[in-house]
Amino acid sequence: MSISMLKRGRLLNSFLVGFRPGVGGGGLERIGAAKVGGPQISGPGTATVGQNKPTPITGVQLTYGNPNNTVVLTDTNGLLSTAGVAGGTTTLTITGTVAQINTALSTLTDTDAVLGPDTISIAVNNYPTSSIAVTTTPDLFLAA
Repeated sequence: MSISMLKRGRLLNSFLVGFRPGVGGGGLERIGAAKVGGPQISGPGTATVGQNKPTPITGVQLTYGNPNNTVVLTDTNGLLSTAGVAGGTTTLTITGTVAQINTALSTLTDTDAVLGPDTISIAVNNYPTSSIAVTTTPDLFLAA
């Protein structure tokens, strides 16, 4: 059996639940439940950044989450920053409500010193949810 929890028509959680006949033939006994799905984040599948140039990574947004969430972005080669994080870091952790996280993500930038491919991995509440394939180019090849 599948149970879905909705609020104002929006899926909150989905569970798979198993039942078996109860002891002595009386009703049903729940034998297990498992949460299906998890938080959802959307964003670009790819991005191009200029070498040694802080470049906005636009469109990354938490579209579904819990009342309190932790988003962890990890960059293989570059430094990630938001309005609240100066200087950049290879692992950026943002904690808060969906709205607070989306405010921070709207100012996300990536600065890569190394030319070539890079990956930004994104996890929400310990669920690996997405990644962005980043290509770093010399600044003169990056369109303004």
